[in-house]
Amino acid sequence: MTNVDALRTLAAFAELPEGALRRLAEGVMEEEHPAGSVIFSEGKGGDAVYFILKGDVVIRKTIDKATDAYKVIALLSKGEFFGEMALLESLPRSASAVAQNAATLLKLPAGEFNRLLREDPAAAMRFFKGLVTSLSGRLRQTTREMVAVFEVGRTLVQGLDARPLAARVLTLLKNSFDVEDVFGAFFVWNEFTSEYELAAFEGEWPPDLRRSRLRDDLMFRTMAVKRECVLSRDWTTDERFSENIRGGWKGLTSFLAAPVVGLKGPVGFVVFGHGSRPDVFSPGHRQVVAGVSNLVAPAFENAAWRQEMESRRRLERAKTVSF
Repeated sequence: MTNVDALRTLAAFAELPEGALRRLAEGVMEEEHPAGSVIFSEGKGGDAVYFILKGDVVIRKTIDKATDAYKVIALLSKGEFFGEMALLESLPRSASAVAQNAATLLKLPAGEFNRLLREDPAAAMRFFKGLVTSLSGRLRQTTREMVAVFEVGRTLVQGLDARPLAARVLTLLKNSFDVEDVFGAFFVWNEFTSEYELAAFEGEWPPDLRRSRLRDDLMFRTMAVKRECVLSRDWTTDERFSENIRGGWKGLTSFLAAPVVGLKGPVGFVVFGHGSRPDVFSPGHRQVVAGVSNLVAPAFENAAWRQEMESRRRLERAKTVSF
């Protein structure tokens, strides 16, 4: 793929005329970054914007330099960009960018953009409009995610039982997505039946999947062992998972799932999907679902404890009446 072809795949360049596209293509550089490599560091000078052709990139902010503690503020994937402030100001980077996995990037130096601005101001403004449009969408998604996390926090203080809690959390997460026709389900561990009970579902959840799952469900077991989310851009062909695993979740094209892990292990799982479109969920979506799953785990443990106490009280009352 030539640089011109690569630029055509990126939304920020969609409105550029052919001549401007070719001029920019002469100045961009393709870079390969292995997993874990630092693309640029917080505090260093910024002189370029990067576009992701392949892989995922983590944007993180240092919290404590002494302990190397940091906070992940964004997780970006194919088609997205970062470091755009270098086009506007000559200031140090405000955060670091790290390749989460092997990543292929296009680097556009600020000097090349400034050259386009001098030679073809109209084309430069079209390019900048594409950046601003993408940033606007990113901000809208961030707002939805912040609202979801805030509302989840308000829900947790209500002391809900497992089923209404699962239904509320599932609704809030689904509403945080910037995609239509997403459906989802929340499965909660039931100690009495020894299975993950379908506690709630949203949208057109496939009828064949409207059932409880066994303790040894292959997908759940995989997530439980690794204690991590699963993001599949095309579940039907994802070779990371066996046909047996994928076959247990038919009717999904895009797939996103997270374990809700308590002190003694998983207390539930939340699963989202899309029935026809691939590549619906982003690493950013995965980050939000994982964060909320960790946040709500203690609430589900408390709900299970309350249910157990209530069952014991009923048993004691029954014994008293029988005597």
